[in-house]
Amino acid sequence: MTNQPTLRARYRSLRQHLDAPSRSRKTQRINQRLEDLAVLTNSQRIAAYLASPEEASVDAFIKLAWHRLQSIFLPCIDDERGHMTFTQYHPDAPLKKNRFGLLEPADRTDIAQASDLNCALVPLVAFDGQGNRLGMGGGYYDRFFAEPTERPTLIGIAFSEQQTTAPLPCEQWDVPLDMVVTDTTIEKFTR
Repeated sequence: MTNQPTLRARYRSLRQHLDAPSRSRKTQRINQRLEDLAVLTNSQRIAAYLASPEEASVDAFIKLAWHRLQSIFLPCIDDERGHMTFTQYHPDAPLKKNRFGLLEPADRTDIAQASDLNCALVPLVAFDGQGNRLGMGGGYYDRFFAEPTERPTLIGIAFSEQQTTAPLPCEQWDVPLDMVVTDTTIEKFTR
C-alpha cells in the first residue's frame, strides 16, 4: 500500500497537468451534474468551497444555488484554534486569502455547525470506490464533520482522473463520503 504523501503527490500532479480546455469541459460537466442532483435541489443550507487553481470549481453551482434562494457556506480556517468553520457566503461579499492562499469570507458572523448544513461539497485530492477521501493533509474536514449524527450529506467533487482503483489508506478518524461527483459519473456509497 502506498503512503498518503506519495498518493497525494501523484494525484495532485494528475490534477495539475490537465490542460485548460479539458479542465474547463470537465468543470462544466461536474457543475451540470450538481445542478440536477436531487439531494442538492432539496437542500436549503449547502457547504461549498472556492477552488484552488488545481481543484474542480463549483462556482457555477454556487451561483445557481443563490438563484434558487439556497444558502451557501464556505470554509474558513481559524489559525489560532487550528480548525475550520463554515460561514455564510453572500453574492459580492468581501473575501480574503487565508494562510493557504484560498479565498474565504472576510465576515464570519453567520457561522454554521455541521448539524446546520444539509449537504457539503468537499474538495479532494483522490478518492476510492468505498468513498474514502484523500485531502490535502490538514484534517480540517475530518474534524469538522467528525460527529456522525450531526453530519450532512458529504459530496466529494473531483475530476475522473482523481479516482484510484486501489483502496486508499484510512485512519479511524477519516470521515467517509456519501457520494462523489466527477465529470463522468456520480458514485454513491453505502455504509
